[in-house]
Amino acid sequence: MRFKKVHLLCNNAANQQAFYAGLLGMPLINSYETGFCVQAGQTLFEFSQTREVKDTPYHIAFNITPQVLPDVVPFLSDKGISLIRKDGAAVIDFPNWNARSVYFYDAEENIMECIARYNLQHDTPDTNFSAKQILAISEVGIPVEDTAAFIKTLRSNAPVNVWKDYGDQFKAVGDEEGLMIVVTEGRHWFPTLHSNSFLPVRLEIAQEGRLFHYNGHKYTFSFV
Repeated sequence: MRFKKVHLLCNNAANQQAFYAGLLGMPLINSYETGFCVQAGQTLFEFSQTREVKDTPYHIAFNITPQVLPDVVPFLSDKGISLIRKDGAAVIDFPNWNARSVYFYDAEENIMECIARYNLQHDTPDTNFSAKQILAISEVGIPVEDTAAFIKTLRSNAPVNVWKDYGDQFKAVGDEEGLMIVVTEGRHWFPTLHSNSFLPVRLEIAQEGRLFHYNGHKYTFSFV
């Protein structure tokens, strides 16, 4: 599964644009009064300003080349970006996923992640991290009331598989190129104590499937 475009809401588009295009250095594709779009590797990443207050976070992960992982923490720290640590560690191991991650907050405290997946080794001579080393958005958090019911609906509209199943509260759907992190409503986003909620998400996914909406049109999935 590959995310061609991910669209989220924000409270202040100018602040988020300054974070992603300014601090992180992602190429700015489009900017308008109430939103903007940047290039996150193979994925277009768009934010639109909401008329209501968004007071809970999204979770988004970026695939990065494993060779640059050691430089992510100093890069973010030098920019004054808040790291999210687990038991004091800034780099978190996921042996069952053959991956290591660094978590951080964006300008609105969304739970962001740079993840190096060693099953997707990409050779590069560069060991310095920058926005150029972001390969794509590879994870999008999707809170739902019932994970099994959501996946049943998803599979009726597109040929997708559960990649990792951790029971009713958490299922990773797709593959390492792109995963929907399907979790039950109210669950904390790892590795924080911030609870999730039903925030609007629009995904354009580069594979076969049919357009469909879910959870009162809060989630829109299109396949291109």
